[in-house]
Amino acid sequence: MTELYQKLEEIVSKKYISNSIYVRHAYSRVVDPVLQGVPDIVIRPKDAQEISEILKIANEDNIAVIPRGGGDCEFGGSKPIDDSGIVLDLKRMNNVVNLDRENLIVTVEAGISWGKLNDYLCNFGLYTGCLGPGSGLTASIGGGISHQSVGGGGCAKYGSCTNQLVSLEVVLPTGEIIETGSQANKYSKFPFNRFGNGPDFASLFCGDNGILE
Repeated sequence: MTELYQKLEEIVSKKYISNSIYVRHAYSRVVDPVLQGVPDIVIRPKDAQEISEILKIANEDNIAVIPRGGGDCEFGGSKPIDDSGIVLDLKRMNNVVNLDRENLIVTVEAGISWGKLNDYLCNFGLYTGCLGPGSGLTASIGGGISHQSVGGGGCAKYGSCTNQLVSLEVVLPTGEIIETGSQANKYSKFPFNRFGNGPDFASLFCGDNGILE
């Protein structure tokens, strides 16, 4: 067990990290049939704070980190490009944080799937409008935003999923956590506006395919 592995294990606990060859090989592919690079480590954080700690360590050692949502990308976006790096699997981050029914704004974690979110919203007679990427409802919300996805239904009426985006919480490679839109204002309790608080920093992370997080 390497020193790097031990440091990361202290962040998420033994249950949510693996360097098993069987696990690592599973993360060398997505829905396409093409095998690509095999990561050194697969890790599943539970929140932004754990991601921050992971990225700080990876940044110190100049190690590539590949974020992975639902693993439904048809173009290999969440696979390592060579046999190295850390895959950051976001499947544990699959919760609805808040539903503001008055303003029709829902706050979710990045790993929640389009299907799970819409199942939840159906209880209130709501849905997301754009239903995410063409790869299906098992794709993650974070992945859809990162790919600026269309094709999952509703896009002709509502545009891409990022057209409905209000705010992002982003963990930078240095481990710094930033907020965009109205959430950047410390007096804002809940997100309500993407453009009313200075530059639209959220757009930097829409269509970046994960390279800026």
